[in-house]
Amino acid sequence: YNLYNLNLTANRAKFYRSSLQSFIVAGLISVIYFYISPHTQITPKTNLVIFIAIFIIVFLLWRRVYHLIIKSYLPKEKLAIIGFSKQSRALISEINNNPHLGCRITFILHPFADDNQSYENIPIFKNISNLHELINKKNINTLVLAIDPGSSEKLRSILFSSLHFKINFYSLPEFYENITGKIPIEAINRMWFLQNLNEGRKKWFAGIKRFYDLVAAILILIITLPLWLIIAIAIKSNSQGPIFFKQIRAGKNKKRF
Repeated sequence: YNLYNLNLTANRAKFYRSSLQSFIVAGLISVIYFYISPHTQITPKTNLVIFIAIFIIVFLLWRRVYHLIIKSYLPKEKLAIIGFSKQSRALISEINNNPHLGCRITFILHPFADDNQSYENIPIFKNISNLHELINKKNINTLVLAIDPGSSEKLRSILFSSLHFKINFYSLPEFYENITGKIPIEAINRMWFLQNLNEGRKKWFAGIKRFYDLVAAILILIITLPLWLIIAIAIKSNSQGPIFFKQIRAGKNKKRF
């Protein structure tokens, strides 16, 4: 039930829901094993109930303590976001909801921001010329680029001159994927596909997948074959037209079949 996933630990509602489901399934498996299996004489009725109850209490307690510890004492990587967009807001929300990630956003630098603007108690600065001063003052470890540096000669020059601070530079989609294991939907465009999909390396995979598809289809055909006559009669009895529905479809690379 993915209970070892640290992201799930911080999401309390989802964590408790998954925990409850795992408790029920594990309890039912235990009952089935001890009470139905003919190969064992063990029937710890009282012990099993006590064990499940104690385990649930201890499990939830230590997970709660763990969450409090990492929230309070985990070292924070101080980062700043260059640019403010929908993707920036998604990243901020992800970091705020998952304190175990060890990240703290100290400021946002956005050339088109209004004066004295802030978001989620994070100050937003407008003047990109103050970037070096802010990096020094806020002790920044990482810069996350939410805008294309190529769109501004001044921004590109300032970022390049920031290399001596020995900080990490990430594009926002790359950083978001690193900390969450997910790709922001807004980042998926034609360029993303060109950069990330290497079709030439998938020939072996395509061959194995084709073999698997054929084997699975034949097995399903054999297993369901005795039911075909019954299904055909049922379709014909309450539907108009032929039993088999046929249509020309477009498959991979627009190949029609």
